[in-house]
Amino acid sequence: MVVVLGWSVIIALAGEELSRVWRDPNATVQQRAAAVDRAFTNGTPVAVVVAALGTNYTRCWSSTAPPPNWWWLSYSFGEMSVTISTDVSVSKDPLTGHFIGAGYSLPTVTTHH
Repeated sequence: MVVVLGWSVIIALAGEELSRVWRDPNATVQQRAAAVDRAFTNGTPVAVVVAALGTNYTRCWSSTAPPPNWWWLSYSFGEMSVTISTDVSVSKDPLTGHFIGAGYSLPTVTTHH
């Protein structure tokens, strides 16, 4: 019970700035990822991060990118996304893992010469 209450307090404390930036339609994915990193320390349960950000994510993994065969969650904002890296392998549910950082991806731009 104390653990649940502790994480509820963390979400509440992190919530105001994170919620403002996360929901701002003019915020960039860089700003959103930075707000997530400020709100959560490495080792925070992914389920706590998802409770704050919402369940509208896509589960992703790569067999080549470090760390290989680990889950990350992708929250899309148009053609860009905020990624939530976890410490859990693809053999397990990513929500059982821990947060190890937020990042972002931008659309690929092709130029023709």
